[in-house]
Amino acid sequence: MFLVTAHAQKPKEMAIQEIVLQDTFLVKQIIQLIEEQKNVQDGPFQKGLGYVRVTAEQVSRGDTLLIYNLNTEFSSLDGQRAKFPNYYATVANRLVFVYVPLLDMLGTSVYSSKSKDTLKAKLEPFLPKAETLIWKNEKGKVVHVDEKFRSGELMQMHGGKTIYMLKEKPPVVVRNIY
Repeated sequence: MFLVTAHAQKPKEMAIQEIVLQDTFLVKQIIQLIEEQKNVQDGPFQKGLGYVRVTAEQVSRGDTLLIYNLNTEFSSLDGQRAKFPNYYATVANRLVFVYVPLLDMLGTSVYSSKSKDTLKAKLEPFLPKAETLIWKNEKGKVVHVDEKFRSGELMQMHGGKTIYMLKEKPPVVVRNIY
């Protein structure tokens, strides 16, 4: 194991890369997840909203080489706590954000404003329409204005699936039901 320490040098800003997913098993599982979500009656996916989040973690425990966690998301990339993906792709006409935690640990995930804005623009059609929301105090004085409020914005905290890519055996898919 190795440790990474921060230096006074500012990391170079990079572009968030658009990729073509090469793992055909992963692509099939993403398509299956999208189709399942489209079949949820009155669900956001049925209305054309939402995208897929894939987290890829390389491991070396026993027979496991790689773990993919797949889930659906319905939240924007606005705000200071927004977590931008390392990569993005399109599968079955849906955006797929790919997160690689190891890259974040190494401190290589500093993205340019232009790259972030480009990705936000690509994400916009998959989100509920933004509205202006005005909060007033009891005297009617405006105390806060949120110009990017999305009433249908959701963060998925359960569901999805985990795929274990193994050395000697076929992949194992586990449905996450919480």
